[in-house]
Amino acid sequence: MCNLYRRFVKDDAHIAKPLNKLSSNELPHVLPALDASQLAAFKYLEERPAPTPTLALSRRESLFNLGTDACAAVHVECTLLQQQPDKEILPVGHHIRGLTPAEQNYSRTDCECLSED
Repeated sequence: MCNLYRRFVKDDAHIAKPLNKLSSNELPHVLPALDASQLAAFKYLEERPAPTPTLALSRRESLFNLGTDACAAVHVECTLLQQQPDKEILPVGHHIRGLTPAEQNYSRTDCECLSED
C-alpha cells in the first residue's frame, strides 16, 4: 500500500529505504523482526494521511501509456496509464521495487529502462 501512496509523502524513497531491504529474494521465508530504523520508517509511513486509491479498470479498446521513474539509486517504478471513456488519463497499475547493489551502479538512463522490465 505504501507504493501506491508514495507520491503523496515527501522524501518517501529515503524514508522507506530501510523497508526496501525486506523485499530481497535472499531473505528467509519467515521475516526477522524489524530493526529500529525499519520500525520507525513503517510507523512514519503508516501515520501519513493517504487519499482514496484512484486505480481505474483496464479497458481493452484504449491505448496504454507507461510512465517510469528511477529514484536516486534507491528504487525504480513504473505506472501503467490509460485514457478512460471520459478522456481522463488514470493509472490502471503501478509497480515499484528496490535496486540490487549491482543495479545501484547503473546510470540514470539505464535505471529508467530497468523500471520497464
